[in-house]
Amino acid sequence: MVQLGECIGCHTPAHADGSVFRELEFAGGRRFRLEKGYGTDIGIFDPTFSSAAEAPPSTGRIVASTNITPDPSGISYYTEAMFIQTIRTGKVRGVRQLSAAMPWVYFRTMSDSDLHDIFAYLKTIRPVQHRVDNTEEPTFCPRCGRRHGLGENNVPPQAGGR
Repeated sequence: MVQLGECIGCHTPAHADGSVFRELEFAGGRRFRLEKGYGTDIGIFDPTFSSAAEAPPSTGRIVASTNITPDPSGISYYTEAMFIQTIRTGKVRGVRQLSAAMPWVYFRTMSDSDLHDIFAYLKTIRPVQHRVDNTEEPTFCPRCGRRHGLGENNVPPQAGGR
């Protein structure tokens, strides 16, 4: 189910050659431009891919996928019920709206059993510390080389990041 939903593809940033950052699997940071009610992956085509330069003017807001690993910077606080409610309603804890880049509307009709299995799988993956928050002003992230909220709070991998 996780493969069919392409969770890793959206929640893992890619290198310039398109290969995924294996050390950041499911840890968020892939960037999307929100326009016309949905998100378009800007990935390696974004000129700010590996620099702290300001993004060029755009008609759409840029957001980053969030960390869905069981690390405290991810979804360690989610319960299964909270996960299912979030996918069904598009709101975290019934309050904070998920970004339009997250196509939850396509997943909300999955069975409880399927959502249970996805959540159970996410709880087994390697926790990765990578703070990503779209409610904060984007700053350069030394961990993934992109700009996203809380980017400056991340540690580069060679400096002890896990």
